[in-house]
Amino acid sequence: GNNRSHGLSIYFPTYLGFDPDYLRLQFAQESQWAELVRKFPLRKLEPAKPLALLGLNHVTKGDRTELAKAAVYEDLEARARKLDYGALITGDLAALGKECDSIRDPKMYGLDWTGMLAHFEQSVVVLDNHQGGEVGGGGGMQMDEVFALISQFTGGGGGGGKRVRLKKSVGPEGRDLMRHLQAGGRVLLGAPGVGEAVWDTPLYRDTLGLRYVRPWDRGVEFQVVGDHDVAADKTFTLDLATKRDKITVLAPVDATNSGANGTASGVEPFVTLPDGQWLGAKVARRDAATGREVRAVVLGFYLADVKGDADRRALLAEALRFLEMPRGDADISAAAAEPLPASVQGGS
Repeated sequence: GNNRSHGLSIYFPTYLGFDPDYLRLQFAQESQWAELVRKFPLRKLEPAKPLALLGLNHVTKGDRTELAKAAVYEDLEARARKLDYGALITGDLAALGKECDSIRDPKMYGLDWTGMLAHFEQSVVVLDNHQGGEVGGGGGMQMDEVFALISQFTGGGGGGGKRVRLKKSVGPEGRDLMRHLQAGGRVLLGAPGVGEAVWDTPLYRDTLGLRYVRPWDRGVEFQVVGDHDVAADKTFTLDLATKRDKITVLAPVDATNSGANGTASGVEPFVTLPDGQWLGAKVARRDAATGREVRAVVLGFYLADVKGDADRRALLAEALRFLEMPRGDADISAAAAEPLPASVQGGS
């Protein structure tokens, strides 16, 4: 009985799998949009495998070499679209006798990264596409070299060139990854710039006990330290995609100097430069807020950039040996554990 106008909101789902009753709506009948999305149903999530490659998005030197063979823009675009960013690590895991799931985009399954990480809570998650945090939109774009190559055909992205149509992929935000670890998830994280962004401080400083020290581009040789099966004098080398690429030096949060000779509770060096600076760390500590085990291997470089199949697989095997240890507090030393909250100490 009043003169107020009423608006009508129409929901066009990206995938019909979000709501099977969508087609019963009158405005969906004979809809070209409905017909289009019918052709792209949601993919079904199978029971989680023990290992999951999520959001891998790094273009290796080998990938870049193959992409550079393109003679025209259309060929380059087609090659980039077909590129399997998880193929190298998937092959390494197969060589180690391990099965994995490889998922680059959770939306294809009707999930966001929070939901996808929850699906793999009992698995070891391998992740390289995590930069930028909340401000950066949930993850950095590791296809810079692809777009640099494309710019050769597009006039640098100016108005006269072709329009770049490749979709950028992002990985989990820092807070998503932090909550996954606090819930008992285990992560192998490798990417330059880890811990550099201030909005990722809660993840690296508070949850992982690590801090960013500096970028490093004065040599890419390193060694595994601590208890491991790799030969004591073995040296690993990185085969970076371009000369502009850098790697990251890390340190425990309570180290007293830039050389990272100090220690943090439950944080140990995993791989180091010849002078002892950390390029990677092993984390096994108790989260002070939840009382759950936090277990991770953090690398200041992309795992896929380790030169040589045998060396890359040996490093991967060492990381997994640590991450696949049985759950529980028995393998966390008293010195490594953060004090438990009172609610957990006496809880069931």
